Amino acid sequence: MVARVHDDPADLRALAQVRHRATPVTATARRAGGSVDTWTIETETPVWAAAPGQACVLFDPAEPDVVLGGGRIARPGPEA
Repeated sequence: MVARVHDDPADLRALAQVRHRATPVTATARRAGGSVDTWTIETETPVWAAAPGQACVLFDPAEPDVVLGGGRIARPGPEA
C-alpha cells in the first residue's frame, strides 16, 4: 500500500528509493487496477535486492528532499 501520492490518475514520475543507503532511481508510479491505495512502481534501472516487506519511498525529481509518498513492497498478484 502506498500513502497518498497525489490525486491525479495519470502516471507519476518520481525518484524511487528502496534501500536506505541506495541511490534513488528514476521511476514511474502507476495506479494498479484503478485502485487509489495500490501502485506499481517501474524503475528505469534495476533495483538490487528489492523484496516484499521493504519500504519504497518516492521523492520529487525536481526537489529530491521532498517525499511524495511511499509504502511497503508486496508480492506481485495474479495478472488481471
